[in-house]
Amino acid sequence: MAASTTRIDRIYFLIHPCCWSMADRPDPDYLETYHVRASEWFAARNRERETNRKQKELIQAMGPNEALIIYPIGQSEPMLDLIATGERELGPRCIVQQAPCCEAPPQLRGMSEPIRHFLDDEEMEGRQAYWDVVPESLRSEIEQEIRDVCALHGYDWDPGALKVIQGNRVYAQEFAAAFEQRGLAVDPETVTAEAFGEGFEQCAMTWKSMVAGYLGWRHPIENNFELSVSGFPHLFDAEFRERIHLDHDIRLFLWQKWHGLPMALITRAQSRLADPRYHIDLPVDDGFIEVYSGRDMIWPADKSPLSVKDGLMRVPVMTGQRQYASCDCCYLFGASYSYEEFRRLLLSAEISSD
Repeated sequence: MAASTTRIDRIYFLIHPCCWSMADRPDPDYLETYHVRASEWFAARNRERETNRKQKELIQAMGPNEALIIYPIGQSEPMLDLIATGERELGPRCIVQQAPCCEAPPQLRGMSEPIRHFLDDEEMEGRQAYWDVVPESLRSEIEQEIRDVCALHGYDWDPGALKVIQGNRVYAQEFAAAFEQRGLAVDPETVTAEAFGEGFEQCAMTWKSMVAGYLGWRHPIENNFELSVSGFPHLFDAEFRERIHLDHDIRLFLWQKWHGLPMALITRAQSRLADPRYHIDLPVDDGFIEVYSGRDMIWPADKSPLSVKDGLMRVPVMTGQRQYASCDCCYLFGASYSYEEFRRLLLSAEISSD
């Protein structure tokens, strides 16, 4: 334990900030498999370089009561430079996340009720590897939380969420220990935090989604788009406008694209697997709205996964926890709306839960 303490009022989470710098050029197999254009890959790489510069500027401007937690990815020169900058500028107030996490057994994806099999089949290949990275003191807590989720939602949810609950719980313990060892005094009632990195709607949301809750913080860890990078092409020409706080820790992110086209993402700032799934109900007859899940337009579309009742389309609110196999990340475009009209529509829409 450190001999002296430093009060920490704000913490920044820099999550996987250098994904595109891990290669000089895109792998052709990657482009083909994920239907990514080379121009899109290089556009994201260029934004990453610009964003890394901004991240360094933030680190250099941080105050004496602020701390940084870096989730590294790879060993590229930009990644090592960000770590070196953090450690040089902040000393013990820069924490580099090191605890490992592990995927759940891949064969679970071909099973019905995969979580039941994971809990009950102790001889399943890969199951022990999952638990081996979890400190002994956390194993029973994580298993009980998984069982509690099943008691509420059943056993047929996406097994990708098993890694998310494991990682968030293990990381929270790692950070709490680092605070104590470095003499960083964090008041859970008042500390605020912000996360950014790559992808904006992927790891930068996923790997902090439960951390604040596990640490007992009153406030969630917010996401900063302007210090993040996304591989979603529709964001390349989008100007970020607002992040609006709604009930249930829901955040409405708003952008404006070329010729004033409004665009939105509705997501939880924090959540737990046991939480209900929230939806926003939007009219389908009053104007033209397009909804994209990843690169696929799911509304309007033949056999859309979105349900419509009484003229209202139910769009899931994103969780980032990989609990749902489809439609967890939905970008909305108000094709026939002005920015202000679309903003008013979203803010007046009803948010409901399962």
